[in-house]
Order: sequence, then C-alpha cells, then structure tokens
Amino acid sequence: MFLAIFAITLLAIILVIGFLLVWREWRASDYQSRLDPRDEPSREQAEALATAHATSIHRAGGSVF
Repeated sequence: MFLAIFAITLLAIILVIGFLLVWREWRASDYQSRLDPRDEPSREQAEALATAHATSIHRAGGSVF
C-alpha cells in the first residue's frame, strides 16, 4: 500500500514539474516573439563587454596559464 501511494505521489510530482516547464516555455516564447530589435545589444555594448571580460582576469589576479 505504501509503495502504491509513493509511486502515485512521485508520478504526480513529475507531471506537475513537466507541466510547469512546458507552460513556462510557452509563456517565454510569447514574449520572445514581441522583442523589439532596439532591445538587442549594440556593437559598442558587445565590444565593451568583451573588453571587460578580457581585463577581469588580470584585475582578479588570475592568469590564463
């Protein structure tokens, strides 16, 4: 009896998590279809992020070797 209750509970948890993951993906796709191209990072922003990443290793005292 205990094993049956445990199996049903486990199955219910898996189904709920699966439903939530599918629902979240469906909601995210709705927002992604309405993104404004102006919200995407510009070339200047991408270069600044790359520069910051390249110098962060040195500032942290680390090394690539």
